Amino acid sequence: MTKYTGRDDESKDRNTNSFKRNAKRGVKRYPFRDAAWQYRELGWTGTIPVTRRGTKAPLAPGITGHKGVDPNYDELEALVKEFPSANIGLRLPWDIVGIDIDAYDGRQGAQTIATISERLGPLPQTWKSTSRMPGDKISGIYLFHAPRSMQQVWVTDLGPGSGVEIAQYHHRFATVWPSIHNSTGRMYNWWEGTTDGSIWFDVGIPYPEWLPMLPVKWGNFLLSRHEYVVQSEAASEEVRKWYQRVAGGAMCTFMSAASEREAGKIRAAGILGGLHDTLIAAVTHLCTNAAEGHKGLDVALSVIEDAFIVSGRRRNLRSEWNGAVNSGMSKAAALRQESVDVCSLSSNWRRTS
Repeated sequence: MTKYTGRDDESKDRNTNSFKRNAKRGVKRYPFRDAAWQYRELGWTGTIPVTRRGTKAPLAPGITGHKGVDPNYDELEALVKEFPSANIGLRLPWDIVGIDIDAYDGRQGAQTIATISERLGPLPQTWKSTSRMPGDKISGIYLFHAPRSMQQVWVTDLGPGSGVEIAQYHHRFATVWPSIHNSTGRMYNWWEGTTDGSIWFDVGIPYPEWLPMLPVKWGNFLLSRHEYVVQSEAASEEVRKWYQRVAGGAMCTFMSAASEREAGKIRAAGILGGLHDTLIAAVTHLCTNAAEGHKGLDVALSVIEDAFIVSGRRRNLRSEWNGAVNSGMSKAAALRQESVDVCSLSSNWRRTS
């Protein structure tokens, strides 16, 4: 893994616009319609409509994830018309990272950040989005400018019970003003301040280039051990046909060992952190094994699915699992395919040699 080095950036004059943003229950709100274009014009091109009831989730396909593409002007106009009352989510640009700290209802985000700051140094004053200020001065998603190579990814969380998750280009998004929190009914606002809660200013929407640089020590701490490599992917119909060819039957010796090994990694990540990245790597590895001629993919996937689902601590577990499988199969279906049972060939070779 290459180290994170960051880079210097010139300071910018700051926009002093402020907004009246007090939410009132029972009043019809149109967050996406009212502010989507404003975010777009300020440079936040990954503006997406997000659900306002139940679990937070994007409403428009094809924008989030590694393969996601920010909507162009015509597409954004269509989204505004289709989802005017949706909340607003920002899919973060590649060179911006969000540190999401939860310090409410007994969650340990404040203590986690304070402990790490003692070792790495404090995070700089920055903008955060939250619906919990001014009562809760810690919780929120803090944004930092963090240039990185196309192979580098950030970890997805700091471990179970840490109260800290990491939002980035391919994973999660930031819910922002004038969205309404799904459970509290309070409006999200933009604030500028520090992670220890000692300094805070009620501010307007920042330009992406205003964000402070993520310190190098923090960048190296948050880098995942996994590297993201862009691979060609097969079309969906080809993936379906590919799965029909490789699914079924018992696991070969190689696939059985691989599934148990990857399930162990997933269980460990459920304790130590990095569960999302570990899941993606595990599913892709098993699907690649199937492309190489090893048998029992569907059974192997069920082994690691069980390990992932029982982690029980993440939101949208089923959706996350489906996304990982779709991605892994697409990559494997695009590879050169082996049509023979490679384990049988290996056994025959051992018997005749």
